[in-house]
Amino acid sequence: MVARVLPALLLLCCVSCSSSNTGNGREAGAQKHDGSKTDGSKNDGPVAQLKSCLPGACCSNDDCPAATCCRSDHQCQPCCRSNADCKAGECCDASGKCATCPCVADAECGQGKCCTSAGACLAGPCCTAASDCKAGECCDPLTRRCAACPCKPGECPKGSCCLAGKCTSAACCSDGDCTSAGSCCVGNQCLSSCCFSASDCKAGECCDLASRKCGTCACKTNAECGVGKCCTGGACVSAECCGDLDCGVTGCCVGNQCTASCCKADGDCKAGECCSPFTRKCEPCKCQSNAACGQGKCCVGGQCVAAQCCSDADCPTGCCLENVCRLDCCKTTSDCLAGQCCDPLSRKCGECPCQTTKECGTGRVCCGR
Repeated sequence: MVARVLPALLLLCCVSCSSSNTGNGREAGAQKHDGSKTDGSKNDGPVAQLKSCLPGACCSNDDCPAATCCRSDHQCQPCCRSNADCKAGECCDASGKCATCPCVADAECGQGKCCTSAGACLAGPCCTAASDCKAGECCDPLTRRCAACPCKPGECPKGSCCLAGKCTSAACCSDGDCTSAGSCCVGNQCLSSCCFSASDCKAGECCDLASRKCGTCACKTNAECGVGKCCTGGACVSAECCGDLDCGVTGCCVGNQCTASCCKADGDCKAGECCSPFTRKCEPCKCQSNAACGQGKCCVGGQCVAAQCCSDADCPTGCCLENVCRLDCCKTTSDCLAGQCCDPLSRKCGECPCQTTKECGTGRVCCGR
C-alpha cells in the first residue's frame, strides 16, 4: 500500500509547491490549454491530471452503457448522446434529452419569423446586429429584438452593480467589495460573520449559500437529492443541471440551466478573447494580468473585478480562494492530518490522489478533477 500511495503523494507535493495561486484570471504565467503559458514561455511537459476517489460509478460517458450518460453525481442515467438516439423530427439537446429540433436559419421559420440563438422561431420584426438598432441599443441574440445594451460584471461605476443587465446602485457586488474579515456580500449588502463553506461551520452543519449562515444540512452531495435536484448550501433544490456533466458533451451548466452556446475555457475562444466565468461566453479580454486592474481588483476571466485578494501574498494569514482571504485552507500536504493530502485546486485537506478505480473500493470511482 505504501509503495502505491507514495508516487501520488510525491506528485501532489510537486504540484502544490509549484502552484503560486495567482488568481483565476488571465494572469501572466498562467497555463493555457495549448500547454504554453500566457507570458509566452513553455512548460517542460503536460501537467498530470489529479484524480481522487468519489462516490459513483462513472467519470465520463465512456464508462456508461449505450443510451445513458454520466451525470454530475457520477451515476449513469438515461439520455441521448446524438440526434441518432431520438425519434424523427427530434434532436438531442444540451441536457441530453430528445426535443423538437431547433431552427438554425431564419428560412426554416417561415415568412415574418426569425431563428434565435436558442434555436426557437419567433415572430418579427427581428434584428441581426446592433447596426439594425437605434443608438444606445443592442441586438439581443436570444430574442432577436433591439433593447438597451446590457452591462457586464465589472463594467459599472463604483457603488453600482450589474443587475439584470442594468447598472444599479448597491453597497456591494461580490465578497471582494466587503473588506472586513469574515464579511460577505448577500443581497448586495455587506454582512459580517459569514460562512464560505461547510468547513466554517460546526460538525454536522452546512453553509447556506443564500444567507451565508451555518445551519442544519439537508444534504451534503448531489447524489442525496435524486434526479432533477442539486445540493446547494446543504439543501436540495430543483435544477436542470448541477454541473457541466449534466449538459451533454459540449453543453455547460449556467445557473443550474443547460446551454449549448458556451465556452468552458479560454482555449475555446478566438485570439484576443477570454471565457468569462460569469457568463460562460467568449468576450474581449480586458486584462492579461492583475497589475493591469489596479488596487482592489483582480483579472478574472479577462475582466477586472473587485476582490479581497488576487494571490496568497495579499492575505496576512491563510490562502486566497476565489479572490477571498480564507483561513480554512491548506498550502501543502504538511498542513493536513496523517493520511490526508492537500488538494491544490480546492486547497482543502482530503483523500490522497488515486491512479485507478481499483484503489477506491466498492461504489466509488477514480475521477480527474
